[in-house]
Amino acid sequence: MPLTQWSDDDLGDLIGRKEGQLLEAKGPEIDLSRPEDRRKLARETAGLASTMGGILVIGAAETGGVVTALPGIADAGDAESRLRNALRDLVTPLPHIQTRSFVVTPETSVIVVEVLPDPAGRPVMVSGDGFWMRAEDSTVRMPYSD
Repeated sequence: MPLTQWSDDDLGDLIGRKEGQLLEAKGPEIDLSRPEDRRKLARETAGLASTMGGILVIGAAETGGVVTALPGIADAGDAESRLRNALRDLVTPLPHIQTRSFVVTPETSVIVVEVLPDPAGRPVMVSGDGFWMRAEDSTVRMPYSD
């Protein structure tokens, strides 16, 4: 179902789901003001775009690769803007994404990012960091071949 059609119930359905080829969860500790976190999310987005696309959930707690709660992150609007800026600055070709924030509390929201695969089937590169892809439940650097 497209992200534009998601309801709060659809968000809640993520609890109990295992991270995999099409789902990556990032915890509430993620801080898009930190360069290392921006690069981490650029890799995750590039990995999803280089394979089949998928969903990146920012503000989801997980244990053993299973989403256990959706506590959200503070300043979701600012985080969405920082994510888009990080992708613009770090990722080539720029993946097509849709984002949507779901309010958890007056102070926190969960950001769901729908990442579409590259329409031309090209691998997606993170500047200075190589090409990335999803492999089962993780994002890995693509191997190089001559």
